[in-house]
Amino acid sequence: MYYIVSFLLLISCASTTKTIDNAEKSITIKEEKQTLVIIALTLNEKARTQFELDMQAALLSYDVPAISSRVCFDIAFESYSKLPEKFGEMIRAMDDQGYRNVMITMVADIENIIAEDASNKVLDKIYHLETQLYNLEGNTFFSQWKFCLHILESDLNAQGISYYVKKIVKEMEKDLMITKKQKEGTKIPYTIWML
Repeated sequence: MYYIVSFLLLISCASTTKTIDNAEKSITIKEEKQTLVIIALTLNEKARTQFELDMQAALLSYDVPAISSRVCFDIAFESYSKLPEKFGEMIRAMDDQGYRNVMITMVADIENIIAEDASNKVLDKIYHLETQLYNLEGNTFFSQWKFCLHILESDLNAQGISYYVKKIVKEMEKDLMITKKQKEGTKIPYTIWML
């Protein structure tokens, strides 16, 4: 489990990209909750709460059953050193409760913008944000979709989070993970968008 978490935390994006693996997306008939659990891996509790709730609202507007991670478990990320341990607890709790679909969003990398003079003063930071959809089977993750976006630190506020959520939803629509037909009230089968 530690290696899986370490791998997820070390993933970074060199440029804004998206990928869809050719993995099988069909759902087997099991007693599983087909709800998508949204997890924002950040120590900033305010940003985590806002992102998860904004993303949940956006997906619900497309008739995609989604919940904030706080509904399943109330785990606070106290420090970066404890992040893998806490994330492992979340995954075990998801498994115990029967959830199999997860959206993980995290800051994959931070890049300093430095003044080009003798001072080498850091002017701003660029956050490389990454969102991936996974299917969970036991302790194994299967990546289904990925989206990366670069955002200035100064834009990493309520408005910036709202912008990022809209970008994710737009890319999910573009890649047919969700569709406008859902939004208009005609549900599509889970096998099209569900992991």
